[in-house]
Amino acid sequence: MRSPSVLDIQEVNPLDHAAAIKGLFVEHGLPLFPTFFDRIYPEAVDHGARSWVAFAEDGRLAMHIVRFRSEFAWKGRKAVGGVTANLLVAKEHRSLGPALNLLRRAIADSRGAGYDFLFTNPNAASRPVLQLAAFREIGRLARHVLPVAESSPFLDLPIRLRHQWYRWRVGTIPGDWQPLPAMDADVPLPLSSGDSSGLTPLRTRHVYNRRIKGYPGPEHVWYLAADSPATADAPTVLLRRLDGDRGEILALNPPAVAAIDRLALTLAPTWRAAGLNRVELIAVAESDLARRAVRGGFIPRPDDSPLTAIGLTDLGREVTEGALHWNVCSVDLDGPAE
Repeated sequence: MRSPSVLDIQEVNPLDHAAAIKGLFVEHGLPLFPTFFDRIYPEAVDHGARSWVAFAEDGRLAMHIVRFRSEFAWKGRKAVGGVTANLLVAKEHRSLGPALNLLRRAIADSRGAGYDFLFTNPNAASRPVLQLAAFREIGRLARHVLPVAESSPFLDLPIRLRHQWYRWRVGTIPGDWQPLPAMDADVPLPLSSGDSSGLTPLRTRHVYNRRIKGYPGPEHVWYLAADSPATADAPTVLLRRLDGDRGEILALNPPAVAAIDRLALTLAPTWRAAGLNRVELIAVAESDLARRAVRGGFIPRPDDSPLTAIGLTDLGREVTEGALHWNVCSVDLDGPAE
């Protein structure tokens, strides 16, 4: 029986082609991908993930891309988004034509499946094909850093004075806040209500499991008001400790997004006591979230990266044209948050 040609692109359940997909990535210098696949893909498939593949004449897998499902609230409506990721083309087929055909097929099938938009933060190699497939850059993802402390008293004093100035300027949130380890089975997972003026992720536990390696682990901590349940109505922050003295905010629910300036200044003493010297936040540059973060003392860093998207419906086009109102953090983007 003749093997499908490389142009015979198929939408598939990636679990049905697990060995071939893993082999493609390992063969092209990504030996850790099988571990990522085994951790991510089975649960992701249960929540709508699909892959597009194409085989060469000899039956070997030549191309792959996956689409993970993400849901959002936008102006009182639900918008279905797809995060495209893990695009890889075998070296002998690396020209714009095959990759473009693969991506166009994924776009067409996603439109037919009821998706409103697709988005990704691509690497340099995939940007040309995304652009030809009508993805466009809708914003830049920027890292924002809040200085929290320094080991040297000489360097630490300016940070303390800076925090006092920002607290005088924007205020803090009254009440006590407590860190709750994500490993604690009694910690309720705060789901987003979608009550926000911008694009609000409607996260489920699956999103955290898919995007955060080892979640829940000892480095993952929820912050919420003491003696208050982690509901959609209470500001809630998920922070991951990185390499000892750094932390990264992985997720915020809508009330926390709206109050990130005051919230960060409120939590700064707690983070200082935990031994953190800085806390980072990934947000769309110049977005509502980013502007509030800067108002609370976060400093934008120059190492930004593109956020690209394509609208598939009228709603999706409205969403992609409003990137300055995207309330997304690391947990909402493509690839593992590691």
